[in-house]
Amino acid sequence: MQRIDTDINFLFPVTQEPDHFERYFALSESNKPWGIQVTTLGYQFIRPGQAYPAGRHPESHHLNQKKGRTLQEFQMVYVFSGEGSFWSEESGKVQIDEGSLILLFKEVRHRYRPDGKTGWSEYWVGFDGDYADHLMGNLFNPKHPVVHCRKDPGLLQLFQECVRLSQHEHIGFQPIMTAKTLEILARVQARSNTSTDENRYAEAVRKACCLMSERLQDSFSSDSFAKEYGMSQTSFRRHFKRITGLAPNQYLLELRLRKAQSLVTSTNLPIYTIARECGFENALYFSRFYKQRTGSAPSERRV
Repeated sequence: MQRIDTDINFLFPVTQEPDHFERYFALSESNKPWGIQVTTLGYQFIRPGQAYPAGRHPESHHLNQKKGRTLQEFQMVYVFSGEGSFWSEESGKVQIDEGSLILLFKEVRHRYRPDGKTGWSEYWVGFDGDYADHLMGNLFNPKHPVVHCRKDPGLLQLFQECVRLSQHEHIGFQPIMTAKTLEILARVQARSNTSTDENRYAEAVRKACCLMSERLQDSFSSDSFAKEYGMSQTSFRRHFKRITGLAPNQYLLELRLRKAQSLVTSTNLPIYTIARECGFENALYFSRFYKQRTGSAPSERRV
């Protein structure tokens, strides 16, 4: 599911996939030792004024906007773009903005829907099991079911990977979906426990990463970016490395190299064109850097 990084396409992706997808799985004895199993997953891209929810769902999961519903499992619903509202018996009404992740708890009546003026894009995964009971009971509170994760491409990617696994059903796909669901939970739990200052730094780093990804051909000034977000360059660089594991310039080089590897192996573009599109000074420098990092020159990858 390829996306173009503009607001309208985050909300309504340009893709050959349908606007909704859903899968439901029966609990399996063979997967029970894992302590957590994925029970359902899917996505919906709801346009302004469109009926909600889309698709067909079993009676046990049907969302009645008047009566609400209760589930016999846990779910995470990630509203990547758009806005709307959520209500549960435990929390009352909560505003849903883009980047909100809704935690649905067992046997807690709830309802939610996108705003008719904006619609929203939504991914979800449901799960159950003894370990799921333990995690949700100890890490999260049904009185605070909405975690503001922001528009996080890494989090979105985990949901998308679960969807792809369910579509292809390769050997072992269910335990792998479980592992990715646990990673989603870990990311959400980290967000829910992050202080205001840490959220500010994390958001600045996220924006810097997105900016680099969108403008690979441009240089990146840590000093200018830090000043724009009211931070010192030292503070910004420290938090950037803490969160990503790399200094800003190293991170940018990794992005350029990743795109270059893709273009080298999947296109017939001239090497100098790839170097220019990926932000390298010239083809000679690009070829040396590529060989140093990958062990072979770009031209050798095409032999």
